[in-house]
Amino acid sequence: MNTFLSKTDNRIFRLLKILLAACLATPLLAWSGVLFPYTAPKAFAFRVLVEIAAVFYLYLALKYPNFRPSFFSCHCETRIAGRSNPVDGGNISGLPRRPALTGLLATTAAVLIFLAINFLAALFGIDFYTSFWGNLERMGGIWGLLHFVVWFFMLTSVFKMDFSSPLCKRPASLSLQRGEGAGACPPSLRSGVSGRADFKNQSFCYKLMVFSVAVSVSISLLAIGQHFFSLGDLLPQVNRVYSTLGNAGVLGSYLIFNIFLAGYLAITSLRAQRSNLVESELNTGLPRRAASFERSSAPRNDKTAFIVYCLLLTVNCFALLLSGTRGAMLGLLAGVIIFCAFLFFTPLFKGGEGGFKEFKKWFLTFLVLVFILFFSLFLFRDSSFVQNNSVLSRLTHISLSNATAQSRLILWQDAWRAWQARPLLGFGPANFEAAVGPFLSPRLIGFEAYAFDRAHNFIFDYGATTGWLGLISYLALFGAAGWALIKNLLPEPFDSAQGKLESKADIAADP
Repeated sequence: MNTFLSKTDNRIFRLLKILLAACLATPLLAWSGVLFPYTAPKAFAFRVLVEIAAVFYLYLALKYPNFRPSFFSCHCETRIAGRSNPVDGGNISGLPRRPALTGLLATTAAVLIFLAINFLAALFGIDFYTSFWGNLERMGGIWGLLHFVVWFFMLTSVFKMDFSSPLCKRPASLSLQRGEGAGACPPSLRSGVSGRADFKNQSFCYKLMVFSVAVSVSISLLAIGQHFFSLGDLLPQVNRVYSTLGNAGVLGSYLIFNIFLAGYLAITSLRAQRSNLVESELNTGLPRRAASFERSSAPRNDKTAFIVYCLLLTVNCFALLLSGTRGAMLGLLAGVIIFCAFLFFTPLFKGGEGGFKEFKKWFLTFLVLVFILFFSLFLFRDSSFVQNNSVLSRLTHISLSNATAQSRLILWQDAWRAWQARPLLGFGPANFEAAVGPFLSPRLIGFEAYAFDRAHNFIFDYGATTGWLGLISYLALFGAAGWALIKNLLPEPFDSAQGKLESKADIAADP
């Protein structure tokens, strides 16, 4: 059947997008009027936004079946007033191809399993009330986790129904020849990036990434300012900055994610257009002469956007350095190395759909420079230049004998004993302090002030509170998400071979 979004429902759909995006701005919030000014305001605002968005989402999902999660979806068509998106063969226009949907289902299943195991751990734990509601300091618990799960489902549904990107409009004739729904998004353009295309016409996913990076840069600028002068009671001048997040370690973890997002936006802004006329014809559905005109009139890349995203990335990296979070900096370095190495084994550097083959030497040069810089710092860590710089000195002097490392190692041993006491489901979410209390070692006496309500190690955190089942389900989230990304990135052999045969047939048939 065919379903149309009325103008009123289209406005509700846009409002839903705004509310979902506003959730990404909550890290900016901090208020001295509450006991925990850096955590409680963020969590309260996030939950309120999710709950309001859920009202609009439920209205749309009840009225339009296509808004429901993928495992509830029907073979039907949704159209927004003023736009036509025909569907053929039961495939919704603009939906990702089958591997992407399979990956989404796997990720969705992992999220639901993780939520279910956390609920079971809370139910059979030592304090269901704390496990369910959490506390003001951490704002965790099942109730907080449930809001993130609802946010996840709304985001995936909105991504599925998003028709804002002009890149997902494909001529019906070409789509039908390939056995896809008319209007299906070409694999090479599935990311929603189109060089100099108007930002308004970009996909909602692309806008979310840009907005998240913009918020992170605002937080980074506050952190940089905090390093040089006081910005008020909540942001006094300190050497290890923490900005509105209230903790240098949390700031480092937050910036890692957005640094990679900024890097992705910078790289994709240089996505080269295909120069082959046949490939251009396949992408546009235009005759060969028209395809040639389309190719020559379109810009090959967007250098302005590349420069802007590189500047934003630099700001975030500088704030990360000022945070002095060694784990985050080493994690970023490892991530960059793995990312660059991974690109060499994907179609991106093999003349595939991404079109990054000509940038291979630049990635290799960047990787070599990172290695040289990193090992040079450790080689000259006793020099006056490194010693007089608090950030570089902290980064290059990593030792298991200092007080912080020793206290954490002792706490991990205590957490392991608590884990062994309840190996399957643990003591319940948000109950780490109660779990490790009976096993707390007296050797911790005399160490610097330390937060014992967390192990500061996700393995022992989840092991002691949710047991082996909770830890495995947590790791499964990353496994499912990574598998979905790889499955969507690598082309299917059948589709690739079919596309080559069709292109050769088109050339032979063209007089």
